[in-house]
Amino acid sequence: MFIALFLAIFAHEMGHFISFVKQGIKPKALYALGIAFVNDNGLKIRFVPKFLLMIGGIVIPDHLSIQSKDEEETMVHKFKRVLLAGPKASIIYGVLIILIWILCLFTNIYWLNGFLFTVLIVTSIMTVLAVLSSKVSRAGMYGDFAAEKAFDKDKLFRLTYLIQLTTLIEHDKESMAYFWPSIV
Repeated sequence: MFIALFLAIFAHEMGHFISFVKQGIKPKALYALGIAFVNDNGLKIRFVPKFLLMIGGIVIPDHLSIQSKDEEETMVHKFKRVLLAGPKASIIYGVLIILIWILCLFTNIYWLNGFLFTVLIVTSIMTVLAVLSSKVSRAGMYGDFAAEKAFDKDKLFRLTYLIQLTTLIEHDKESMAYFWPSIV
C-alpha cells in the first residue's frame, strides 16, 4: 500500500515537474511522500522525514526572477499551466493503472494481479482525493484548481505566491524591488 501511495503521489508531482520543464522553468527538487529528488549538481535522492507529514508532495522550481509586469503575467500564465498539470497527471495515471490491471487479468501471474489490484484501489482513492482537494480553498490553503483560479481573482494570493516563488531557493533582490510597491 505504501508503494501504491507513493506511486500515486509521485505521478501527480511528475505532472507538475514535466509541466515546469515544458514551460521552460528548471525544477530544483521534487518531493513525494518523504522522498526527495534534488537537482544539486546532479540528481540526488534523499529521505526527508518531515515531508511524510504532508502525505503528498511538492515540486520546487529553481531560482526565478520577476522584474516587470510583462514577466509577472508570463510567469502567472506558466504557473497556471503547471498547477493544472498535477490533477491531469493523476487522472491519466489512474486510467493507466486500470488498463494495466485489466490486461493483467488475462495472465496467470496471480501475485501481479493482486499487487495491481491493491495499486488500483489506492490509486483510485488518491486520484479522487487529488481532484477533489484541488478544488478546495480554505484558510489560505489552495488546491491546484483553486489556486489556478485565485491567480486572477485574489490579488493577495497572487502576490504572496509570486513572492514565495522568487524567494524560495534564494532571495531575489530584483524581484523584491519589483514587488515592494505592491506589498506596501
